[in-house]
Amino acid sequence: MTAKDNYEAGLALSRTAKMTIIEPYHLLGLARSCRHLGELDQAELYATRSLDVSRTAEDHVLEELAAKERSAILADPRRAAFDPDCPKVHKNICFSEGFDDHSTARVRVELLGGEPHALVHTAAAEVGQGLVMVQEQVARTELGGLGVGRVTVAGADTSVGSARSSSASRQSYVTGGAVRAACRAVRERLEGLCAGGVPLAEALEQHGPVEETREYRHRPTFPMDPVTGQGDSHTQLALCVHRAVVDVDTELGLVKVVELAAVQDVGRVPIRPHDIALSG
Repeated sequence: MTAKDNYEAGLALSRTAKMTIIEPYHLLGLARSCRHLGELDQAELYATRSLDVSRTAEDHVLEELAAKERSAILADPRRAAFDPDCPKVHKNICFSEGFDDHSTARVRVELLGGEPHALVHTAAAEVGQGLVMVQEQVARTELGGLGVGRVTVAGADTSVGSARSSSASRQSYVTGGAVRAACRAVRERLEGLCAGGVPLAEALEQHGPVEETREYRHRPTFPMDPVTGQGDSHTQLALCVHRAVVDVDTELGLVKVVELAAVQDVGRVPIRPHDIALSG
């Protein structure tokens, strides 16, 4: 999803959710979140409306929301104590700042019970993030077209090679990349064995198992400049902004959460799409 797509998606969300906000995002929400992150200079720039600093799609989305709907909240005196909170988060993906980030995968296709079967083997630790399913889906995507109907993900074992830690939002990216690379190497060999229309099961029975091991690295990153604090330090970022809308009845002392809205740039979702719920 491009920045323009993200911006338009945020505007569509704002028009359908009927949300209200009392203060411009760059005066309160961003200032609060930036202080929380230690970005005092950026918070001050936004709070004084010096909007010549670098801005993202989320900035535009929330500024338009604030400007468009501010009048509605001000018209209701019971909401005078409304306190918006609109934190914007940029989260790095994978290890950064020049670290040698990689993972290794071994994929083996063979006949089991007369059927083509793929065995995926990595050292990556499943800690509840769904990595086992991710590896299986990558293998099914890459090998399913050849007729591989069964996929098994072996228990993690460093005998295949390192996958490094399950941290930094990296295993689906790096280990998934290693599984894909190994599957594609296996697929290339199988396509050669099946040339001329030979069925996969027959080719495997004649030539035996096909196994490939591949190591995957994301694009290089570099340390940040110690003077400017800038640099190509991350392979990519996850972007999101959430907003809480809360009603406060100043006469009765009642507090009600009216809306929790989110704009998240997820890009293309080829794996575990059922885990992502989209709504207006």
